Amino acid sequence: AERLIEQHNWKHLVVLSGEAGVTIYSAEEETVHAPCTLDDLRQMIGLIDAAAVAIAVAISKSLSVQNTALLANAACECILGAERTEAFSLSRKDLVDRIGEMTWNLQISKR
Repeated sequence: AERLIEQHNWKHLVVLSGEAGVTIYSAEEETVHAPCTLDDLRQMIGLIDAAAVAIAVAISKSLSVQNTALLANAACECILGAERTEAFSLSRKDLVDRIGEMTWNLQISKR
């Protein structure tokens, strides 16, 4: 990843790893990893599309690399956890609910 960033003069490189989560490598910042928190992965159709939309929103809102990774990971988890179907479409409510679940799980794990 670092070599690609250097070769192409990119600022960041996003790696979607499904069950392993989302990693963002950066030219000038620390690498950020958001692990997948799901136990039951059901499907992957639309994973890249969901991550791309989440990243576009993060860029438009000037989110940090850390928050971009978390948002992209939440979008990916919505897809990974959806019932296996070609008709699933990620909604704002799905994403907000997933972020809420991730936040709750993080609070519980810190206790």
